[in-house]
Amino acid sequence: MSDHSCSLQNSLNIELSDIAKSDFQKLIQDSVNRIVKENRVSETDLNKAKDAFSTFIFKMYPLSESRTGQKGIVSYQALNEAKSSIYPLWPIC
Repeated sequence: MSDHSCSLQNSLNIELSDIAKSDFQKLIQDSVNRIVKENRVSETDLNKAKDAFSTFIFKMYPLSESRTGQKGIVSYQALNEAKSSIYPLWPIC
């Protein structure tokens, strides 16, 4: 999930603030734990999880603060707004 998320963020030219990055990493870990706990480890389930993270990142993108000549930054508040907008979306929330 982490590699997929990083790749998508790079393609959108955004990055997470330090606080948002920490929260996002915890969200990834919690999601992976949920996938394992629910034994939803088939290729179909993993693709569904990747799609969920793609949706989440695409929701963060318009909330990012643009910076001239640099990647846009996603704040902790923007991360939470994006998460609220996708609720409920397995395995994230």
